[in-house]
Amino acid sequence: EVSPDGRYYYYQTAAGPMYRVETQYIENFNLPSADIAKQVTYFFNSPTCGGTTIDAAGNIYVADANQKRVLKVTPSGQSSTLVQRSDLVWVDAMWIDKSGNLWMPVPQMNRTAGFQQGVETVQFPVQLYKLPIGAVPFRN
Repeated sequence: EVSPDGRYYYYQTAAGPMYRVETQYIENFNLPSADIAKQVTYFFNSPTCGGTTIDAAGNIYVADANQKRVLKVTPSGQSSTLVQRSDLVWVDAMWIDKSGNLWMPVPQMNRTAGFQQGVETVQFPVQLYKLPIGAVPFRN
């Protein structure tokens, strides 16, 4: 995710944690990779993540694949549980609409054959949930 002001690029591996780096460093193609790496800072101890999205205020929404929840992480790195439900099985590719709703597709990636030794256990139909959060979407 990129912060709304364009200053930070946030990233993580699938199992976390989340880091950030100022975009000025990754946009400078003359800067050696080792120098860019020195600018990377720890941001948040994120869980195994199915996906993220960001709102116009810079809050990042993180889908916690293991705990079946979505976290809201403020620009200062403080987190809170936005929603937690047993049917939020590996939420991925979230987005915020102009009405302030968080859309949460639930593709159940952990139940696909690649995660289940060749046996697909996805429960159809897959779900798409909408949660009013009152946030403004960030358009980049």
